[in-house]
Amino acid sequence: YMFSSIITTNIKLSSKFNYKGFNFGIKIGDFMKKIVCYLLISNLLISQDNVESLKEEALPNEDNVIENVKQDGDTGKENEDIINNPPGVENLPNAELPQSKSIELEVIPNTEEIEIENKLECCESDSKSNEISGLTYFDFSYSDDMGIFDIKRTFLNFSKKLSDQYNYTLVLDVGQDISHSYLRNAQIEIQPKQNSTFYLGIIDMNMFDVQQNTWGYRYIKKSAMEQYNFSPVADLGFGYKLRLNNFSLSTLLTNGEGYKTSVRDEFQKLSLQFLYGNKNLRSVRSGNAFNVGLSMSVEPFEDTFLNDADGGFITYDGDGNPTDLEDEIFEGMNSAISLFGGFTMQTFMGGLEINTLNSFDKSNPIEFGADGQEFGGDDTITSSSTYGDIKTSSLISTYFSFGITPKFNMFLRADIFDNNNAADVENDSETRVLLGFHFPISENMDLAPVLKYNIVEANDDPATDEDESASIDFGVNFQFRF
Repeated sequence: YMFSSIITTNIKLSSKFNYKGFNFGIKIGDFMKKIVCYLLISNLLISQDNVESLKEEALPNEDNVIENVKQDGDTGKENEDIINNPPGVENLPNAELPQSKSIELEVIPNTEEIEIENKLECCESDSKSNEISGLTYFDFSYSDDMGIFDIKRTFLNFSKKLSDQYNYTLVLDVGQDISHSYLRNAQIEIQPKQNSTFYLGIIDMNMFDVQQNTWGYRYIKKSAMEQYNFSPVADLGFGYKLRLNNFSLSTLLTNGEGYKTSVRDEFQKLSLQFLYGNKNLRSVRSGNAFNVGLSMSVEPFEDTFLNDADGGFITYDGDGNPTDLEDEIFEGMNSAISLFGGFTMQTFMGGLEINTLNSFDKSNPIEFGADGQEFGGDDTITSSSTYGDIKTSSLISTYFSFGITPKFNMFLRADIFDNNNAADVENDSETRVLLGFHFPISENMDLAPVLKYNIVEANDDPATDEDESASIDFGVNFQFRF
């Protein structure tokens, strides 16, 4: 672009200036042709990183200007006036010009415009360039007198800005076992206006993206809703997001099964998110900020469950097949709701989320009898009141981060999960606490030693009240990115 600008510049410029008997002449035509040819050849041999040096070679100085050319039109006259009467120099006779004064000749016009255009071209080229990055989670855990190294996940990301309105993102989710690898994102973003965006493809869900940003340590543990299967992190579908100052609205219509399964049904999931405040509190470098929001999803479904016709013992035929159990069809609506909020105050950050999930209860209702045989006349139906119906699961998660030094943080997280809130369902709750420290080893690697305190209602001894099992585990988590 710079070369074409130089060629189109009026190269027929001519001027003459006589100073104390010394004649400055300018002949640009042939000289500029040689310079342009030289630059065109040089451009094939050097990279764009040397643009600055090319400019220096392209601009001749007064020592290079040695010949005269004829005047040509008004352009030559204007330049002659500028040279004969430079700014800041009074119209004095040549003999009276002060010796200390020096006159600088600008031979190439529009140099600043060429520089600006080159910078814009570079920015445009960079913005449309391909970007490849990666992220790996691996850890060492010590539990039950065993130490194990493990690679949790590796994400490979490719993104490209197709234009000012179109972006494309491709993310591969690779497990240590290649059979557990998935296409996590294949997403097209369309931004017709600055405050609105459309999404199409395998897109990120909007149920807990804000909460995950506030938690901030995905390589240590998943966000609560993903950890306890309240919602997938990505799914195939279509979405729209609108931003109005501090308020944003996100709407998605997706398959509902998530990106890790190829099994599809005829039902779709509708997900909504209402947010007020800063979406990513970890991007706030100084001052205070907060967010508060509500996310919810609904999806119709159809499923089957076993129904005991006589409501008592299960009857089996000679082949061991139950004769009084029948499949019944149930139609209903799965739904999830999350109320969340977070804040940051300089070196302190915290978040809280309260989640509920209404889903179909089709847990195995058969309790095998005392004979120890899988099939026998003493097997009974021991289902809870929610079996074959909608059950409600609850999840409360809170997390805090303290900046001890600019590069050394302490964090605390507690999750309280109840898989079924029904009164007649016992020993199904979990409480898990994380306490650890996070600090970067380098620009590309982070390290976090973690203590994990787990309380699980395991029904160890039904004859006593000791229905809980507690354990303390230790681990060291690493995150590597490029």
